[in-house]
Amino acid sequence: MRHIAILGGGDPSNRRANELPPGIELWGMNLCHRGLTRPAQRWFQMHHRMHGSENGNPPGHFGRPLDHERFLQTCGIPVMMQSHDPLIPTAMRYPRLEVAARFGDYFTSTVAFALGLALYEGAGRITLLGIFLQTAQEYGEQRECMAYWLGVARTIGVPVDMPEDLCTLTKGPVYAYDEADRLGGLRLTKVEALAV
Repeated sequence: MRHIAILGGGDPSNRRANELPPGIELWGMNLCHRGLTRPAQRWFQMHHRMHGSENGNPPGHFGRPLDHERFLQTCGIPVMMQSHDPLIPTAMRYPRLEVAARFGDYFTSTVAFALGLALYEGAGRITLLGIFLQTAQEYGEQRECMAYWLGVARTIGVPVDMPEDLCTLTKGPVYAYDEADRLGGLRLTKVEALAV
């Protein structure tokens, strides 16, 4: 069974990537190579080269510091991108149309692209590390999409492991039930009790 761990940048669960057994493939993204001591098998850089340049980031380097581009050029593993980049020797076009044809064209983050590809390639188990989607932008733009992909995984029978003590992707109040608990439990009036 193919087991893929997808690495995001959220502390502290992202540090668990270095402790993964050798049989688990590690897929990383963006700047997650920093602090990584275990080799990865695939990398994702889905931003275009000019991403973030309007915010003062170095233009032409994916909105990241220069060490990131040096990593992409020398990592020696497939780097999934929107299209082949001649300056990244192992760059590969992400098969968006193929993945979308099978599961839907809903990608609002690099994590969604990675999870979609893992499912498309037949992963039997997926582990998420360093992925919380709790900042305002992530929560507003990316969390619903992540819920979609987790639902796709569950529907096709692929378990997705998340560090329960550190990940809130699948946590939240249980609608109506938690409210009843908070207000002292579900109490029936005499009329409701007689009707039961």
